[in-house]
Amino acid sequence: MPKTSASTYFNPVWVDYSSTSTLTGWTSTSVKSIQYMIIGKLMIFKFNIVGVTSTGVNTATLTMPFASSSFADLNTPIKTITATTTAVGNALVSASSSTVNLYPTAANGNWQSGAGSVKTAYGTLMVTLS
Repeated sequence: MPKTSASTYFNPVWVDYSSTSTLTGWTSTSVKSIQYMIIGKLMIFKFNIVGVTSTGVNTATLTMPFASSSFADLNTPIKTITATTTAVGNALVSASSSTVNLYPTAANGNWQSGAGSVKTAYGTLMVTLS
């Protein structure tokens, strides 16, 4: 069903995108919950990812089903946990992109990259569609 169909617009439902989204930065995940809802030209996109990483992997991304509008980049605060450190991180979606770059701090730093480091990110994005 197209994202702008009348049934989606007037009767929004959560769509599970967990098995379709492409993740980078995790070797394995124990929790991978990704859902979205379309209301007109607005996509509400939420995610909860918990997993581990291997040595040298200090980035994290996931994909959305639709690209954001070309208006501007989207920066949204998210909650992140690395090992035992909980912080306010950042989710960055560049204009016209469907990739969400996840950062463990508001300053867009790198994730811990030791073997077996636990990496958690969750949040909700309000994305304007083209």
